Amino acid sequence: MQRNLENVISLSARFLLLKQQDTVYDKDRAKALKKLPLHIYLICRSPKIMLDVGKSTITPTQITLTFFTNVQGVRKDIVVKTINRKHQPIESIECDYPNNFYKAYGPKKSFHSEGKTNLLFKYLTAQNGKYYNESNLEVLYVGQAFSKKGKRITVDRLEKHEKAQKIYFDTQNRFPDYEVWFLSLTFEPSLMTVFDPKTFYNPSQFEDDLEHLNKVESTPISFDQQITILEAAMISYFGTAEFNKEYLDFPSSKHTSYSELYDLDFNSVGFELTTVSIHSQLFSKTVPANFTHYKTFFLHNQTQRKEVLYWLKGDE
Repeated sequence: MQRNLENVISLSARFLLLKQQDTVYDKDRAKALKKLPLHIYLICRSPKIMLDVGKSTITPTQITLTFFTNVQGVRKDIVVKTINRKHQPIESIECDYPNNFYKAYGPKKSFHSEGKTNLLFKYLTAQNGKYYNESNLEVLYVGQAFSKKGKRITVDRLEKHEKAQKIYFDTQNRFPDYEVWFLSLTFEPSLMTVFDPKTFYNPSQFEDDLEHLNKVESTPISFDQQITILEAAMISYFGTAEFNKEYLDFPSSKHTSYSELYDLDFNSVGFELTTVSIHSQLFSKTVPANFTHYKTFFLHNQTQRKEVLYWLKGDE
């Protein structure tokens, strides 16, 4: 039956966490991260961004750091400057081989900070309002943060995932100048229903649409299917066929794992992901690099959609 309304479910990213396998957190932060409602994670790859302390200088007022990449044996230096703050001055920085983890010290060798040089690079370039393509993250795999038994996978356990180990091995052998990153995501769903105003002049049709709307609102899509829908949509969008084997043909109706969408007669499903907060653009073999990614998938063919939304487009 033709319906004069459109049911749309949209999932938007609300929390993003970028980490690596050997990221170290203090106990309080690690405990807090385990409680995050992690839904989806992306396994990504980017060039190693290292720090050359020998080419860096520190003065009481300014810190000049020389970061570098070495992709396919070609070194590229990127010089980044920042203010040396008087209330928390840095007097020296150590960054031993392989030059991807730094330790900064204040007066009298007091501890100041430490961390991944790649993350320091992202932080300082964002602070300076500059962006370099070396910060881009190539999306290789999309997964949901639940094991086959339905148990939630916490942030600190992601790197032990079987697929993650395969990607690590592949990167080490084929792309030794690159490193693997985990981007963990929390999404929030929203449901929108669009009515065709012309149905108000057809009481029988309006009553039928209203009954259908009540069915959708009283039978919400289960949490498991929301996450599966999101996983499938992102796999299809980024085209991660090298490591993902399921959902590449989303939104094909043959998949029972998201059958509720069709049972409730949803017209479309979409997602929105913005990565400005981690100062990294995402891309894949089929999707150009960008800070914002969004996609709407229509669950019915174009003819059916024109019938449903003819009032938005005009008679065709």
